[in-house]
Amino acid sequence: MGITKYIAAFTWLVTTAVSSPVAPPPAYGAPNSYGNTTSISPNPKNGHWVDTWTSMPQLTEFANLPSPPFYAMIFEGVNDIGTADNTTANQTETGDRMIQAYKQMITRVHTFGIPFFGSTITPFGAPNDTIQTYSTPQRLATRDRVNAWIRTSGAFDAVIDFDAVVRDPTNPEELNPIYNSGDYLHPNQLGYNVMARAFPLDIFEKYQDGVSTFM
Repeated sequence: MGITKYIAAFTWLVTTAVSSPVAPPPAYGAPNSYGNTTSISPNPKNGHWVDTWTSMPQLTEFANLPSPPFYAMIFEGVNDIGTADNTTANQTETGDRMIQAYKQMITRVHTFGIPFFGSTITPFGAPNDTIQTYSTPQRLATRDRVNAWIRTSGAFDAVIDFDAVVRDPTNPEELNPIYNSGDYLHPNQLGYNVMARAFPLDIFEKYQDGVSTFM
């Protein structure tokens, strides 16, 4: 039985920001213009924020999947932060919207009795923002704030701390040099390998009976 039976990959659920709250969502698995993001268009469109979750009914499609998942996990968020305008106000709004989106995901997934695992956002700091454009003090602060919420809120059924696995122990805003692919954003093959090995397989047994739909 494939691993996709057990974990719902959330990229297709959380990526597409649409231009209007009432516009139809893209087809299943369709790419989006903003990259993989958690919650919203990274910047206001026509003077207002676009909330993907008010117009994305895909979460309710769990019940209609040919082989519904037993578990769900999200590993997203870096592009929400990195593509949002580099202002304190915009980054504060981005962090707030990301946290709200996580809360909505958790509530909707729990509706189906499916446990939902969160994972922290991995480092994207660099020596300067020419090497890696995401690497600014404002964006790094947003990552740290969202990660703190993921770790401490208790909202997820379990948390996989990928940030702790691949960060540089002497400079935690950056990837460990041995795991850096060279762009200061994506781990290399070794980095992804250690992330996979860090996944706590015992949570499958812990949540084998699902979760209460009234959590």
